[in-house]
Amino acid sequence: MFYNSFMKSLQILKNHTVLAGLVFSILLFMAAVFLYPGGSYFEPYSQGFDWQHNYFSNLFSKTAINGMPNSARFWSIAGMFFLCLSFALFFIRFTKNISSKSGQVVIKYAGVMSMIFAQSSASVSLVRFSPLRPLKSLAER
Repeated sequence: MFYNSFMKSLQILKNHTVLAGLVFSILLFMAAVFLYPGGSYFEPYSQGFDWQHNYFSNLFSKTAINGMPNSARFWSIAGMFFLCLSFALFFIRFTKNISSKSGQVVIKYAGVMSMIFAQSSASVSLVRFSPLRPLKSLAER
């Protein structure tokens, strides 16, 4: 009896792993938003994350724009990890519905590789080496 209900629960979890990963990553990103110390390019001394004036990539930097250590960095990198993992799993599962074998291979490997690249970009070089970062934080001035 217990074994059957346990196996049924595992099957439900297996069917909804992608959705669970997406929800979990959104929760981690929301935690990062609430923990962001503050500052934006529009108003450097502001407190907290402002959806209108902050970029999402501000959550990944070591220091916030106002110069304080960024306590949201860990949560945003973890959120990005689970987001990419969920999308990679989606690409793997989605290819089972494609009849063309060559189409399956291209979508599966291109999708997984793009998620690996996205994760490595976000966690290693998105903020540090980004040529699109127009201003330095106050701590770097």
